[in-house]
Amino acid sequence: EKQRAFGGAEEARSEAARANLQRRKLETQVTAANNELQQKNSALARVEAQNTALEAALASARMQHEDAVAKLHTMNAKRQRQLELAKAVAETANAFILEAAPAPQSST
Repeated sequence: EKQRAFGGAEEARSEAARANLQRRKLETQVTAANNELQQKNSALARVEAQNTALEAALASARMQHEDAVAKLHTMNAKRQRQLELAKAVAETANAFILEAAPAPQSST
């Protein structure tokens, strides 16, 4: 009877040792999975930070582009007004020159 009880206790200890070994293996796997997840989360955070920085740079570039286009339109309108004014001055000057020119005389 004692020997059977001893054998049962030995078997229970052996089973407990196998369970502990299995538990340690699972804990190691969970730790490895957690470490991998932390690395992936860190990488994701870096990518998100880069994305935010790129979005800010893009917004700044768009604003600079819009400013440049607006300045270009303003400059073109100013040049157009200057061109029209120069044309009017030239036409007026031509009219004065034609009025002041002596009338052609016929040679008879």
